[in-house]
Amino acid sequence: MNHSLAVVEHIRADLCDVRSVRHSFRAAIHEAGPRIKYAVFLKLSSTLEPGRPATTDKVAILGDVVCVLHQHKSESQDFKEMNEKISEEIKTLMAEKNKLRE
Repeated sequence: MNHSLAVVEHIRADLCDVRSVRHSFRAAIHEAGPRIKYAVFLKLSSTLEPGRPATTDKVAILGDVVCVLHQHKSESQDFKEMNEKISEEIKTLMAEKNKLRE
């Protein structure tokens, strides 16, 4: 019986340690959150405009990100259409090649 109580007490102590660590971790993440977000916006700014100094204007950075995403989406669509045209040309040329072989 005493052994069971000792095990239960040991488990309770471990749970308290886990809760303490979890609380400390959450507090550290909460405290670091604004710095992390700030660093992300600086990185975005420097990535969008490599030659310019990084800015922290979040609205301007997000506006630039949206513009770049729209541009890439448009380019992606253009490449898809070009790929489809090239695939059709390949099929046509392969058919012609097969006719010439006959």
